[in-house]
Amino acid sequence: MMLALPRPGEVIDPHRAMQVRIELDAWHTLDLLGSGPKPASRLWHETTADCASAQLVTLAGHGLVHLRFPRGSLARQVLSALRRGTDHELRMLTALSLRRVHVPVCRWPSITARCLLVVLRAWAGVLALAGAAMFTTALALTGSPLRALPPALAPLVLVTTIAVHEAAHLIAVRTVTGNPGCGALLVGLFRLSVIRPELTGRALRIVAAAGPSAGFSCGLLACPLLAIDPLCGLTALLSCALHLANLTPRAPDGQQLWYQRPTPR
Repeated sequence: MMLALPRPGEVIDPHRAMQVRIELDAWHTLDLLGSGPKPASRLWHETTADCASAQLVTLAGHGLVHLRFPRGSLARQVLSALRRGTDHELRMLTALSLRRVHVPVCRWPSITARCLLVVLRAWAGVLALAGAAMFTTALALTGSPLRALPPALAPLVLVTTIAVHEAAHLIAVRTVTGNPGCGALLVGLFRLSVIRPELTGRALRIVAAAGPSAGFSCGLLACPLLAIDPLCGLTALLSCALHLANLTPRAPDGQQLWYQRPTPR
């Protein structure tokens, strides 16, 4: 088990510039979760455990706690939750699998490269499966391994634009706050975001617009792949559309840009 918090109590979160508190019940629940392959249902049968699990989900959503399950323990926890037909434990386990990654102080090309490496490492399994599926399908259609290789790179194109999106958020946060060490990546199998201090006004709008703008630009630069492989080129066009959609008022970044509604961090 790895914890970002040294003990129960109040601590300062340097990446969000605020004070946070972890209760003793939540701490004990976290110890139980990391101790071995016990069914997750045993941890939430009391009201106090429910409150503790709710606080742990909140703390994990900010990357303050992260649990590394023993080998095989996480799979048994997930299967146990699926058999009971409830998603409560699944939400808990998903939240605790989130990991905060600090990006060192460096220039923006290095920040972008580091963000890309973090995302590739975190999503390596999914990318490998998606690439293998693309390659197998293209190989069956074309019969040529060389012609089947470019379509297998389509998932990588999409993930690259997403990594650039988040890197731009992080660079913008450090620029508007004047603190080159604040902000961090929050990485999980189903989530990628930037942990940052609360912002308002022009600073919030700059940070909100930076991500979709950079992601759209990256997708636009990849559009010439249409001349090499239609699938990679279409993936680049799709990524451009997704990043543009993220600027609309109903999208998370769009709400911060148009209505200045800070997304909970």
